[in-house]
Amino acid sequence: MLPFGRALVTGGAGFIGSHIVDRLIKEECKVVVLDDLSSGTLVNLKEIAESNSKNFTFVKGSINDDEQSLEEAFEDVEVVFHEAAIVSVPRSVREPELTDYINTKGTMNLLRKALRSKVEKFIFASSSAVYGNSPVLPLSRTSPTDPISPYGSSKLAAEKLCLEYHNTSGLPTTVLRYFNVYGPRSTTGSEGNVVNKFLERLTQFHPPIVHGDGKASRDFIYVNDVVEANLLAATSENSIGKVYNVATGVKKTVDELARLMEKILYGDPYAIPPEYEPALKEDILESYAVVSHAKEEIGFEARYSLEAGLKDYLKSMFDELPLKWNART
Repeated sequence: MLPFGRALVTGGAGFIGSHIVDRLIKEECKVVVLDDLSSGTLVNLKEIAESNSKNFTFVKGSINDDEQSLEEAFEDVEVVFHEAAIVSVPRSVREPELTDYINTKGTMNLLRKALRSKVEKFIFASSSAVYGNSPVLPLSRTSPTDPISPYGSSKLAAEKLCLEYHNTSGLPTTVLRYFNVYGPRSTTGSEGNVVNKFLERLTQFHPPIVHGDGKASRDFIYVNDVVEANLLAATSENSIGKVYNVATGVKKTVDELARLMEKILYGDPYAIPPEYEPALKEDILESYAVVSHAKEEIGFEARYSLEAGLKDYLKSMFDELPLKWNART
């Protein structure tokens, strides 16, 4: 049983937000979702909505300019999980002003409302993008921050707002820096993460496209573990005013990811050799985390290895694995 009875999830119709909603409902918490559906979809909340649960309320509205929606969403809320954001790095490069408006100004609006509403905990979804191409590896919460994209810059600015609100106004805030999150409901297409981009290519029997030499490292974390980190942060007094990396602490290269996905999908890690294209200038070269602070202070430790997480994800999409290789003929 959770120590709070009513929570707000901004961006709750999105990838990570909808998984947080699922878990909160399972824990018998009353949940309000605030989402303008600009990137999220009600499909992600279909089961909950169709259940007619008295514990679920959906408010369609923006975190920025809809005061009526905010009033409705914040009514009697004890904990806020702030997931609403523009999360695509390429889109942030194309639309830096909009990214700042949503990710930074939107967070400011929510912090103001949370303070007026006397919210007991405000959990902010940040990103490992705040570190940029840090020369200090692995990445600790005390590592230098030097974002190389408008997305990373907007998240860093919002982080600082969260910590300033705690330090100056006493609002209990916690910052969670997500590393490379994957799992069901994650974005597909050109704006998707590397796991989904590989998946789309491989399931059409096309080689995965690797930008660069394939040696770029990532710290891939399954969405179920991210949800657990959020709940631990929300229920721990130790998390107030703190920043945590939400990651596995395990370094994997992009090439290793491709091989592992091919092994799970086809039983052969070399089934379809990748094609290599020039690196993207907004891509971070090395990114893997120190996770000891989260373990020591709030008891968070990722339960899913990359292989276990990918198997769980892919089994949710296919009736049988490995896929039959002759299906392409």
